[in-house]
Amino acid sequence: AAFKAGQYSEAEKFFQEALRRYQDNPVAQKYIPAALERMGDLNYRLANYTQATQQYQKYLENPYEDANARVSLKLADAYLKQYSYDKAREVYQKIARDYPAPSPQETERVLRQGRALEKGPGFEALKKNAESYYQEAAPLVQEEREARLRDALQAYQELLARYPLGPANPGLPGDADSFYKIASIQSELGNLPEAVKGYEAFLQQVPNYPRQGMIHYKIAQACLDMNPPDCDKAIDSLKHVDDKSFDSPGQYADALILQGQAWEKKANEALTAGDSDLYMTYLEQAGRIYSRVAVVQDPDKIKQALVMRQAIDSILESRKELAKAKTP
Repeated sequence: AAFKAGQYSEAEKFFQEALRRYQDNPVAQKYIPAALERMGDLNYRLANYTQATQQYQKYLENPYEDANARVSLKLADAYLKQYSYDKAREVYQKIARDYPAPSPQETERVLRQGRALEKGPGFEALKKNAESYYQEAAPLVQEEREARLRDALQAYQELLARYPLGPANPGLPGDADSFYKIASIQSELGNLPEAVKGYEAFLQQVPNYPRQGMIHYKIAQACLDMNPPDCDKAIDSLKHVDDKSFDSPGQYADALILQGQAWEKKANEALTAGDSDLYMTYLEQAGRIYSRVAVVQDPDKIKQALVMRQAIDSILESRKELAKAKTP
């Protein structure tokens, strides 16, 4: 009752007293594992992760109940909270071995029967194993960060290889979060075409995602960072977004500015190819996009877009005057 009421310190006292009094009582034996698990849970919630791992380990070592994935996952999570990444991954990987993915034949049979294929503890363990590398990479820099991100990418790819989730397998349980993480990692590692594929897979998996604008923005940014940039894909990704698909007016303004920059890059490509008319046309389109930022309630973004629009106006005016001067 104390545990359910969130009175964890009080609950711990009662659990300790029960375990002290009835440790050797034959009638109490079947309740001891539950008490040990609750002791781990309450210490986890109190951020006493060392004590939590000790209680979960006692649960897993007790002779009265078989070790199971539920408590093993809790043990690994507690290790993760202590930044004991190697220990956490050792447990996650053991769970993945003990609870392997279903075989292709089993998957086919379940889907043929119209039943949903459950992920199971093996799936959760593999996903958390991948997330542990991603989490470990966060505070690192340069080579160390890149190495951990590559480990995370490999772990996520292993997850999707064992559990072929996604739009191509609609009968399987979805895991859009993993597609998003893969795309983010690929983007940071400079694998931009793969990042675009990951973001697109995420949108296919979650077609009603409320913040679609940010995903389209990330796709467009990756396209423009490519060498050479894919301006058409960037423009196509952004032309359908609106202010409702972002969390803030500033984000929507950034998307409009990025779209304008894509048109500018497209204009420069036309100029390099020797097509002056297309160059002017694309610049004019970029200017119109920058002008749309004026409707966004963000003074700094409006000022930024205005400077870009004025630069384009200056170029267009100069070229028009030059063209007049050349006319006989």
